[in-house]
Amino acid sequence: RTLGERGAVASARGLGHNTDCLHFNAPAADELGRRYAWKWLLLTGRADASLRFMVGNRLDPPLLSAEPATSTGGSEGNVAETTAVLD
Repeated sequence: RTLGERGAVASARGLGHNTDCLHFNAPAADELGRRYAWKWLLLTGRADASLRFMVGNRLDPPLLSAEPATSTGGSEGNVAETTAVLD
């Protein structure tokens, strides 16, 4: 999902958390960094066709808000979405 030409949202779908259910664990933080970087590459026009082909949809999973709400308040193991905005 994009926020016009100046912003995008990196999904936190499927990312794990620490036992406090508030902070990402180390592997999840690394993956969120990759997803955030991918959004930045797309926003700045640095992701050429061959890079897009190699990455595919792996770094652009559906947003948490795209799944139906459950009685427990959503998906377990997901913390939050992160927004990238260019100034």
